[in-house]
Amino acid sequence: MTPRNDGDLSAPDPLIPPRAFSKAFTLVELLVVFTIVAILAAILLPVFVQAKESAKRAVCISNLKQCSMAALLYCEDYDSRFPQFDLYTQNGVTYYVYWYGAQGYTPSSMLELDLKKGLIQPYMKNTEIVDCPSAYELPAMYFFPASTLPFAYATTTSVTLHYNLSRAEMPAETILFGDAASFSFNPSRTGWIVQRSGIQHISASYYQLNMLHGRHFGSASIGWVDGHASTRKLAYVPFNHGNVVQATSAYLAYHTLGYLYKYPPLTATYPNTWLNCDGASNPNTFTASCLDFYYYLFVKPTR
Repeated sequence: MTPRNDGDLSAPDPLIPPRAFSKAFTLVELLVVFTIVAILAAILLPVFVQAKESAKRAVCISNLKQCSMAALLYCEDYDSRFPQFDLYTQNGVTYYVYWYGAQGYTPSSMLELDLKKGLIQPYMKNTEIVDCPSAYELPAMYFFPASTLPFAYATTTSVTLHYNLSRAEMPAETILFGDAASFSFNPSRTGWIVQRSGIQHISASYYQLNMLHGRHFGSASIGWVDGHASTRKLAYVPFNHGNVVQATSAYLAYHTLGYLYKYPPLTATYPNTWLNCDGASNPNTFTASCLDFYYYLFVKPTR
């Protein structure tokens, strides 16, 4: 047996196993490491979430730009008319055709929504473009049987239903497509936020619930009549409606449902009445509150 060298303290003791000399973390050191990791995670996780949502917003803007360009190509082929609505019957099935797809009905059932038959689909060749990557878990409109629908954008109904492209006074300041949602009209879903296929300014009676949806950090992506796309912050002005009794500013902001204004809103609370702001058919009926609907109108009100 090798004798122990008591004179040399730096020499390993041959009678003690090598493992006894290995250094391990103490409890305090482990707690410090865990604390540092937790702090870094708390700092970086929101950054990662924000980066992911920013990427979704970029995809959404790209989608709406392509939808807007497809609608303009449609106008070129149809005498400057925007895609509106088509109806036909084939093999006993009645099809309602919209810009985003076709819904077929038989006397006893409703068929699955076919996005390939949308009015502007021939100009896009991609059915995924009509959906927003940030619109997940958004329930369908109450008259659709599916829990969700594969589209999340809507058109400004005052544009697509009534106007010719040549009548646009300010195409770069007129909404064509946008992130949209609505309060449900179904009594069993009162207060639900659901998908919607139309966007309307607040004056249009019960259509005032067809709102822009601020899915991207409180901003909504917009596709404009001139073909460009961007995001805009929304304003939350309360209004009165029989089916929605909590439409306060705080309630709308919580659900990020709002409207787009060029000027500060002139009306504190909107009533459930119709305000005629259609300058094309009634050029002398502008009121001050029609300025609130500037971005929704083809013929622009003046201050």
